[in-house]
Amino acid sequence: MKKVMEYVEKYKPSPEALKIVDDVLKQGDVRYSDPWMYVMVAGFITNGAISIETTDIKNPQEDKEITVKGPQEYLKRIAASLLKEKGFCIEDMEKSFSGGIVDVIGRKGNEYILVECGPCRISKPIDYLGRENVVLWVLTKKPHGIVLYEITRGENWDRFIEFHKEEQFEGLRKSMEDIDFS
Repeated sequence: MKKVMEYVEKYKPSPEALKIVDDVLKQGDVRYSDPWMYVMVAGFITNGAISIETTDIKNPQEDKEITVKGPQEYLKRIAASLLKEKGFCIEDMEKSFSGGIVDVIGRKGNEYILVECGPCRISKPIDYLGRENVVLWVLTKKPHGIVLYEITRGENWDRFIEFHKEEQFEGLRKSMEDIDFS
């Protein structure tokens, strides 16, 4: 708990940003309960390094022609349809990308939209947005329909990612001090 409080002091997440992380990424799924990443991602949101736009999708269309891999078939078909509407081709599904497995990968030239269908590992926004020309979508099924969360780099991304890298390096350095290599 002490370590989490250190992250809270450094990343300064707002209560609103912590709720956003819970609603958008965790979605009540206990598998995604990493308190350190919770605080970090919320810090990125609070400090304007990550932006999230929310869109309710009324009458979502499924791309029934696409072959779907893995779970969440319905959301993947909707993701494929939305990506195609934006002029993106479906590059792959359930594919490794920048340290994670992405449900659907859309590509247009050198631009990527990575789609997570339902809850996902909390660190994915930081991991994926660390690559150039990447946008992360999280699609979720709600009682009133489908909600699309579009996660992008915010205006303070460059400054805050440098702060984050320094914090990670400092944590690694401190850990190395505690290891006896003799």
